[in-house]
Amino acid sequence: METVLDNQMEIEQTTEEPTEETSETDLQEETYTETIEHTESALSGIASALKSDLKAQVEAVLFVTDTPLKTGALSKMLNASYDDVQSAIVQLIQEYEDRNGGLEIGADDGYIIQVKTQYLNVVTDMMPLELNPGPMRTLSAIALKEPVLQSEIIDIRGSGAYDHINELVEQELVTKKPQGLSFILKTTKKFQQYFRLTQEANKIKEKLQEEAAKRAREKKQQEEEAQLAANETQSALEEKAVQSAG
Repeated sequence: METVLDNQMEIEQTTEEPTEETSETDLQEETYTETIEHTESALSGIASALKSDLKAQVEAVLFVTDTPLKTGALSKMLNASYDDVQSAIVQLIQEYEDRNGGLEIGADDGYIIQVKTQYLNVVTDMMPLELNPGPMRTLSAIALKEPVLQSEIIDIRGSGAYDHINELVEQELVTKKPQGLSFILKTTKKFQQYFRLTQEANKIKEKLQEEAAKRAREKKQQEEEAQLAANETQSALEEKAVQSAG
Protein backbone atom coordinates (compact mmCIF):
# COMPACT_ATOMS: atom_id res chain seq x y z
CA MET A 1 0.00 0.00 0.00
CA GLU A 2 2.84 2.40 0.91
CA THR A 3 4.59 1.57 -2.38
CA VAL A 4 1.49 2.47 -4.41
CA LEU A 5 1.11 5.75 -2.47
CA ASP A 6 4.77 6.61 -2.94
CA ASN A 7 4.49 5.97 -6.68
CA GLN A 8 1.40 8.17 -6.91
CA MET A 9 3.19 11.06 -5.11
CA GLU A 10 6.20 10.69 -7.39
CA ILE A 11 3.95 10.92 -10.47
CA GLU A 12 2.20 14.05 -9.14
CA GLN A 13 5.53 15.74 -8.36
CA THR A 14 6.80 14.93 -11.85
CA THR A 15 3.65 16.44 -13.39
CA GLU A 16 3.60 19.62 -11.29
CA GLU A 17 7.30 20.50 -11.33
CA PRO A 18 8.55 21.60 -14.80
CA THR A 19 12.04 20.82 -15.85
CA GLU A 20 14.68 23.56 -15.66
CA GLU A 21 14.69 23.85 -19.47
CA THR A 22 10.89 24.23 -19.64
CA SER A 23 10.87 26.81 -16.83
CA GLU A 24 13.55 28.94 -18.51
CA THR A 25 11.68 28.84 -21.84
CA ASP A 26 8.40 29.87 -20.20
CA LEU A 27 10.19 32.76 -18.47
CA GLN A 28 11.64 33.94 -21.77
CA GLU A 29 8.21 33.72 -23.41
CA GLU A 30 6.61 35.67 -20.54
CA THR A 31 9.32 38.37 -20.63
CA TYR A 32 9.01 38.66 -24.40
CA THR A 33 5.20 38.96 -24.17
CA GLU A 34 5.45 41.63 -21.46
CA THR A 35 7.97 43.58 -23.57
CA ILE A 36 5.69 43.51 -26.60
CA GLU A 37 2.62 44.51 -24.56
CA HIS A 38 4.53 47.38 -22.90
CA THR A 39 5.81 48.60 -26.26
CA GLU A 40 2.37 48.42 -27.86
CA SER A 41 0.88 50.36 -24.93
CA ALA A 42 3.58 53.04 -25.19
CA LEU A 43 3.14 53.35 -28.96
CA SER A 44 -0.65 53.58 -28.56
CA GLY A 45 -0.28 56.44 -26.07
CA ILE A 46 2.16 58.28 -28.30
CA ALA A 47 -0.09 57.80 -31.34
CA SER A 48 -3.05 59.22 -29.39
CA ALA A 49 -1.01 62.27 -28.35
CA LEU A 50 0.21 62.84 -31.92
CA LYS A 51 -3.36 62.69 -33.26
CA SER A 52 -4.44 65.25 -30.65
CA ASP A 53 -1.58 67.49 -31.73
CA LEU A 54 -2.56 67.00 -35.39
CA LYS A 55 -6.08 68.24 -34.65
CA ALA A 56 -4.59 71.39 -33.08
CA GLN A 57 -2.37 71.89 -36.14
CA VAL A 58 -5.33 71.51 -38.51
CA GLU A 59 -7.30 74.05 -36.48
CA ALA A 60 -4.41 76.54 -36.58
CA VAL A 61 -4.05 76.21 -40.36
CA LEU A 62 -7.80 76.61 -40.93
CA PHE A 63 -7.68 79.78 -38.83
CA VAL A 64 -4.88 81.53 -40.73
CA THR A 65 -5.65 80.34 -44.26
CA ASP A 66 -7.06 82.91 -46.68
CA THR A 67 -8.95 80.40 -48.82
CA PRO A 68 -10.68 77.07 -48.01
CA LEU A 69 -8.30 74.11 -47.98
CA LYS A 70 -9.17 70.56 -48.99
CA THR A 71 -8.12 67.51 -47.02
CA GLY A 72 -5.42 66.52 -49.50
CA ALA A 73 -3.78 69.95 -49.31
CA LEU A 74 -3.84 69.88 -45.50
CA SER A 75 -2.39 66.36 -45.53
CA LYS A 76 0.61 67.47 -47.62
CA MET A 77 1.05 70.69 -45.64
CA LEU A 78 1.15 68.87 -42.28
CA ASN A 79 2.91 65.75 -43.55
CA ALA A 80 0.13 63.55 -42.18
CA SER A 81 -2.05 60.81 -43.64
CA TYR A 82 -5.24 61.75 -45.49
CA ASP A 83 -7.40 59.65 -43.15
CA ASP A 84 -5.90 61.16 -39.98
CA VAL A 85 -6.42 64.71 -41.27
CA GLN A 86 -10.00 63.94 -42.34
CA SER A 87 -10.70 62.46 -38.91
CA ALA A 88 -9.30 65.60 -37.24
CA ILE A 89 -11.52 67.82 -39.43
CA VAL A 90 -14.63 65.82 -38.56
CA GLN A 91 -13.82 66.11 -34.85
CA LEU A 92 -13.25 69.87 -35.15
CA ILE A 93 -16.52 70.41 -37.02
CA GLN A 94 -18.39 68.53 -34.30
CA GLU A 95 -16.61 70.46 -31.53
CA TYR A 96 -17.43 73.84 -33.11
CA GLU A 97 -21.08 72.80 -33.51
CA ASP A 98 -21.26 71.63 -29.90
CA ARG A 99 -19.82 74.93 -28.68
CA ASN A 100 -22.63 76.84 -30.38
CA GLY A 101 -20.32 79.89 -30.60
CA GLY A 102 -19.82 82.61 -33.17
CA LEU A 103 -17.38 80.62 -35.33
CA GLU A 104 -17.83 77.61 -37.56
CA ILE A 105 -15.84 75.50 -40.00
CA GLY A 106 -17.08 76.26 -43.49
CA ALA A 107 -17.05 73.29 -45.85
CA ASP A 108 -17.71 74.85 -49.26
CA ASP A 109 -15.03 73.59 -51.67
CA GLY A 110 -12.63 73.05 -48.78
CA TYR A 111 -12.45 73.90 -45.08
CA ILE A 112 -11.91 77.21 -43.30
CA ILE A 113 -12.74 78.71 -39.90
CA GLN A 114 -15.15 81.59 -40.38
CA VAL A 115 -17.66 83.82 -38.58
CA LYS A 116 -21.19 82.47 -38.71
CA THR A 117 -23.43 84.35 -41.15
CA GLN A 118 -25.76 85.63 -38.43
CA TYR A 119 -22.84 87.41 -36.71
CA LEU A 120 -21.16 89.01 -39.74
CA ASN A 121 -22.95 92.32 -39.23
CA VAL A 122 -21.74 92.48 -35.61
CA VAL A 123 -18.11 91.91 -36.64
CA THR A 124 -18.32 94.49 -39.44
CA ASP A 125 -19.78 97.12 -37.09
CA MET A 126 -16.99 96.57 -34.55
CA MET A 127 -14.13 97.12 -37.02
CA PRO A 128 -12.82 100.69 -36.77
CA LEU A 129 -10.78 100.09 -39.94
CA GLU A 130 -11.72 98.52 -43.24
CA LEU A 131 -9.92 95.16 -43.34
CA ASN A 132 -10.98 92.20 -45.43
CA PRO A 133 -10.77 88.67 -43.96
CA GLY A 134 -7.49 87.93 -45.82
CA PRO A 135 -5.45 90.83 -44.41
CA MET A 136 -7.09 90.28 -41.02
CA ARG A 137 -5.87 86.67 -40.90
CA THR A 138 -2.39 87.71 -42.01
CA LEU A 139 -2.36 90.35 -39.29
CA SER A 140 -3.37 87.70 -36.74
CA ALA A 141 -0.49 85.46 -37.85
CA ILE A 142 1.99 88.35 -37.53
CA ALA A 143 0.67 89.32 -34.09
CA LEU A 144 0.98 85.75 -32.82
CA LYS A 145 4.54 85.21 -34.06
CA GLU A 146 6.12 88.70 -33.94
CA PRO A 147 8.84 89.62 -34.49
CA VAL A 148 8.62 87.39 -37.53
CA LEU A 149 10.26 87.23 -40.95
CA GLN A 150 8.05 88.11 -43.89
CA SER A 151 9.19 84.90 -45.60
CA GLU A 152 7.76 82.85 -42.72
CA ILE A 153 4.39 84.59 -42.98
CA ILE A 154 4.37 83.96 -46.74
CA ASP A 155 5.05 80.25 -46.08
CA ILE A 156 2.05 80.17 -43.73
CA ARG A 157 -0.39 82.39 -45.64
CA GLY A 158 0.69 81.96 -49.27
CA SER A 159 1.86 84.49 -51.86
CA GLY A 160 -1.32 86.55 -51.47
CA ALA A 161 0.06 87.69 -48.09
CA TYR A 162 2.50 90.05 -49.90
CA ASP A 163 -0.44 92.33 -50.75
CA HIS A 164 -1.89 91.89 -47.28
CA ILE A 165 1.38 92.98 -45.65
CA ASN A 166 1.64 96.04 -47.88
CA GLU A 167 -1.92 96.97 -46.97
CA LEU A 168 -1.21 96.50 -43.26
CA VAL A 169 1.91 98.69 -43.55
CA GLU A 170 -0.15 101.40 -45.30
CA GLN A 171 -2.73 101.17 -42.50
CA GLU A 172 0.18 101.60 -40.03
CA LEU A 173 -0.77 98.39 -38.27
CA VAL A 174 2.52 96.65 -39.09
CA THR A 175 6.13 97.80 -39.49
CA LYS A 176 8.37 96.25 -42.13
CA LYS A 177 12.15 96.57 -41.86
CA PRO A 178 14.83 94.86 -44.00
CA GLN A 179 16.64 91.90 -42.45
CA GLY A 180 18.91 89.83 -44.67
CA LEU A 181 17.08 88.78 -47.81
CA SER A 182 13.68 89.27 -46.18
CA PHE A 183 11.93 91.72 -43.85
CA ILE A 184 11.14 91.63 -40.17
CA LEU A 185 7.50 92.30 -39.32
CA LYS A 186 6.09 93.73 -36.08
CA THR A 187 2.77 95.19 -35.00
CA THR A 188 2.54 98.88 -34.07
CA LYS A 189 1.02 100.95 -31.26
CA LYS A 190 -1.84 101.68 -33.64
CA PHE A 191 -2.44 97.94 -33.81
CA GLN A 192 -2.73 97.84 -30.02
CA GLN A 193 -5.20 100.74 -30.09
CA TYR A 194 -7.06 99.12 -32.98
CA PHE A 195 -7.64 95.94 -31.02
CA ARG A 196 -7.69 97.72 -27.67
CA LEU A 197 -5.01 95.37 -26.42
CA THR A 198 -4.51 95.56 -22.68
CA GLN A 199 -1.53 94.33 -20.72
CA GLU A 200 -3.51 91.20 -19.92
CA ALA A 201 -4.16 90.55 -23.62
CA ASN A 202 -0.44 90.78 -24.32
CA LYS A 203 0.16 88.19 -21.61
CA ILE A 204 -2.34 85.91 -23.32
CA LYS A 205 -0.48 86.31 -26.61
CA GLU A 206 2.82 85.49 -24.90
CA LYS A 207 1.20 82.44 -23.33
CA LEU A 208 0.03 81.26 -26.76
CA GLN A 209 3.57 81.59 -28.09
CA GLU A 210 4.95 79.63 -25.13
CA GLU A 211 2.36 76.89 -25.63
CA ALA A 212 3.23 76.62 -29.33
CA ALA A 213 6.92 76.20 -28.47
CA LYS A 214 6.05 73.68 -25.75
CA ARG A 215 3.94 71.60 -28.15
CA ALA A 216 6.82 71.57 -30.64
CA ARG A 217 9.21 70.28 -27.96
CA GLU A 218 6.71 67.65 -26.77
CA LYS A 219 6.11 66.44 -30.32
CA LYS A 220 9.85 66.02 -30.86
CA GLN A 221 10.15 64.09 -27.59
CA GLN A 222 7.22 61.85 -28.52
CA GLU A 223 8.79 61.06 -31.88
CA GLU A 224 12.09 60.20 -30.17
CA GLU A 225 10.29 57.94 -27.67
CA ALA A 226 8.40 56.21 -30.48
CA GLN A 227 11.66 55.55 -32.31
CA LEU A 228 13.27 54.22 -29.11
CA ALA A 229 10.32 51.90 -28.48
CA ALA A 230 10.48 50.65 -32.06
CA ASN A 231 14.20 49.96 -31.68
CA GLU A 232 13.60 48.05 -28.45
CA THR A 233 10.91 45.96 -30.11
CA GLN A 234 13.22 45.16 -33.01
CA SER A 235 16.00 44.18 -30.60
CA ALA A 236 13.61 41.91 -28.68
CA LEU A 237 12.48 40.22 -31.90
CA GLU A 238 16.07 39.70 -33.04
CA GLU A 239 17.03 38.26 -29.64
CA LYS A 240 14.04 35.93 -29.76
CA ALA A 241 15.03 34.77 -33.23
CA VAL A 242 18.58 34.02 -32.08
CA GLN A 243 17.30 32.07 -29.06
CA SER A 244 14.90 30.08 -31.23
CA ALA A 245 17.68 29.24 -33.68
CA GLY A 246 19.91 28.11 -30.83
